[in-house]
Amino acid sequence: MKLLFSARLQSVVLARAAHFAGRWAGPAGAVLKWVNLVLTGADVAFEARIGPGLVLYHPVGVVIGPECVVGARCRFNQGVTLGAGKGGSPRVGDDVVFAAGAKVFGSLTIGDRAHIGANAVVMSSVPERGFAAGIPAKTIKYVGD
Repeated sequence: MKLLFSARLQSVVLARAAHFAGRWAGPAGAVLKWVNLVLTGADVAFEARIGPGLVLYHPVGVVIGPECVVGARCRFNQGVTLGAGKGGSPRVGDDVVFAAGAKVFGSLTIGDRAHIGANAVVMSSVPERGFAAGIPAKTIKYVGD
């Protein structure tokens, strides 16, 4: 019962509802996106393509732009931003973890099972299983090594 009233679940349900409604009637998707922002603090564009299994651990401050592509089972902590930059928006693989405050901008790719460190500012692609940290972020090791 407690899970039903958590912002974590509400934010994902509202993002999915906005995506579904936006395909049929853009204004309805925009309204549900706004409701999500007001209730949970998550600003997830209904135009973004997001795979199954999305987890917003702490949805406050999470921003996912309209042209972003997010793979399956990605996990976001508070304050994460995926947004447009030079040439477009990020493409995120499957099973990627974003720590608190991470920022990803531009037309780049985050590989499958990559981890993005807290407060990292990612301006270039991260390989599969890469762990990126810093400002600007660099791949400092590989997950599992």
